[in-house]
Parts: sequence; structure tokens; C-alpha cells
Amino acid sequence: MSEKKPSDNGETPEETGGADPAELAKNAVRLVSETGKVVSGMLQKSNGQAGPYSAASELGEAAKLFGTLAQKWVTDPGRMIGAQGKLMQDYAELWGRSVRRFMGEEVEPLIEPEAGDHRFDDEDWSQRQYFDFFKQAYLLTSKWMEELVEETEGLDPRTKQRAEFYTELLISALSPANFPVTNPEVVRETIASSGENLAQGMAHLANDIAQSDDLLKISQTDLEAFEVGENLAITPGKVVFQNDIIQLIQYAPTTETVHEIPLLVVPPWINKFYILDLVPKKSFLKYI
Repeated sequence: MSEKKPSDNGETPEETGGADPAELAKNAVRLVSETGKVVSGMLQKSNGQAGPYSAASELGEAAKLFGTLAQKWVTDPGRMIGAQGKLMQDYAELWGRSVRRFMGEEVEPLIEPEAGDHRFDDEDWSQRQYFDFFKQAYLLTSKWMEELVEETEGLDPRTKQRAEFYTELLISALSPANFPVTNPEVVRETIASSGENLAQGMAHLANDIAQSDDLLKISQTDLEAFEVGENLAITPGKVVFQNDIIQLIQYAPTTETVHEIPLLVVPPWINKFYILDLVPKKSFLKYI
């Protein structure tokens, strides 16, 4: 572990609840540098040759779809004004309750997360007014957007299904849990690590972009830490047949007798074969 510099009273920044100014400045510079790499990488990817499943293509499809929704509502200005007025009324009610709570009054939340929504499990989402305000404003906006799509008239079933899909993606992306300044857990970690978490996260993003094509490939493990046959997929066996589509692996028997008819295992197409043969203690193939 790296050593922590004590504060003037002999306590570490974690104990005093503050960040180390020197470390914070260093990590801020690193964050700016890594952000530059991210922007540069994204610009290099946007060369006009994006495939059908790239982020640019998906955003283009979503923009066309939301444009269709807007056209439907523009043709009925009365309903559009009514829908917007409902949202503004909810915002005004939320602001009023927030002011009353700030003045020390016990106030019931205007809206609560649905059961099973674990994004807001941290107690600060409810106990600290700053985070609670963003949470409720987000939930009100999400509900309004979902109702807007549901109440849009004149959409064929396929278009409505796509609209609901893209709306759900947009709603998820805009969650305050996804932004450092509105997520209490990230704020605490940023203070505790003097900003190292943000700099490290941006470095990971820059590395993922550099290794990605059309689709962003998010690294979930150290790709250099495993090698097939060394510390991954080490159950004894050999390839007895292969073509352009498959490799047929015959595993060595571990008992004196075996069944006359062999067991054929077809792994998921979305993974390599060794998803079923990680290490001896986590190997389905060795088990069977």
C-alpha cells in the first residue's frame, strides 16, 4: 500500500474526511491527460466508416425515432402543452418540498424508486438533500418520458417497441448514479482517494477505446493474465477434428472405464470453449 501523508493534527486525509491537496492536484493533471486520450481516441474512431452497430449509427437511429415521436406530438399542441405542464408542476412541487425540508420540516418524498432498483440503495440518496433532490428529479423525468412514449398516438407496434427500447436506454444513461458529482458513493471515494479513482477510471476508458472497433469493448479482466493451456482451459485433451466453424476436442478420460456413447458438449456461441473449463476447481468439463 502507498503511504499516506498525515495532516497537521497527525490524522490521515481519510480520518479527517478530506483529500490530500498534493495528491488531488497530481490526479487532476492525470485526469486531464487521460481525458485528452479519450477524446483523441473517439475522434479517430469517428472517421465516417462506422458500422451498423456502432455508437454513431445507434445514435442516428435513436435521433430519427425521437424525431418521429416529436412530429406526432407537434400535431397536437394542446396535448403537448399539457404534458409539459405536468412535468413542470412536478418539478415545482419537488422544489417546494426541498425548500421545506431545508427549513427543517419533515417532508415525504414526492416519488420513490421502484422495488428492486438498487442504484439508490446508498443511504445518502435519501438522507442528504442534495442527492435526494437529483434522485427524485430523475425519477420524475423518467416516469414522464415513459408515459410520453406510452401515450403517443399513431405509432405502429414495431415503432412503439423501438421507441420504448431507446427511451429505456436514454433513461438509464441519464441516471444521477452515472455521474461523479451526483453519486454519493463516487463523491466519498473521490475524497478518500484524492481523485485517484477518477483518473484511473478515465485511464481504463482510454485503454478500452484504443482496443475497440465499432463497439466499445469494456475490459472486465486483465487480458494478459491468462493463457489457454497454462492457467486457463488446462483439462487434458486434444483437437481431433476441425473446420472453418468448429474445433472438436476429445478430453482424456480420468476413470478406468468410460461410457460407450460419449457426451457431446456444445458451449455457447458467444463465448470461447474455455468458458466451461476455467481452472480445475471451476471446470464443468473436468467435473463431468
